[in-house]
Amino acid sequence: MEITAFNPRAINSLKEMGFEIQSSPGSNPTYEIKYAKDRSAIIAFSKIFSDEINPKIDFAAVMTCDHADKNCPFIPGAEVRLPLKYEDPKLFDDTELERQKYRERSIQISSELFYVFGMVQKQVAQT
Repeated sequence: MEITAFNPRAINSLKEMGFEIQSSPGSNPTYEIKYAKDRSAIIAFSKIFSDEINPKIDFAAVMTCDHADKNCPFIPGAEVRLPLKYEDPKLFDDTELERQKYRERSIQISSELFYVFGMVQKQVAQT
C-alpha cells in the first residue's frame, strides 16, 4: 500500500451530508470529522495499515474498494477482514454526474454500515 491523500471530493461529500470537518494543510491533509456533538472526532488521512494511529489488535478491517481488497489480503491484528466493495465514485470525477455519484455512494455506504453495526450491536447484546 502507499500513502497518497484523502480524496477531497469524498470530504466535500461528507460535508454535504452534514459532517463537521476541520483539516490541516499539506500534501496529505489530516481531517477531523465530527459526526456528533458528544463524540470525539474521527481522524482521517491517507495512511498504511501499520500507521501508529491504527489499532494493533482486536479490530475489524473493512476493505471498501477492489484495490485495497486485492493489495491487503492480510491485516495483522484484525479479528475479521470484511471486503465490502463499492463502485468508486471517482470514476465520475470531472463529469456532470460527479456530485450525484459521490452523494449516492455516501448514502449507500452509510446505510449499509448503519445496518451492519446495528446487527453487530444486537449480537453483542445477546452474548
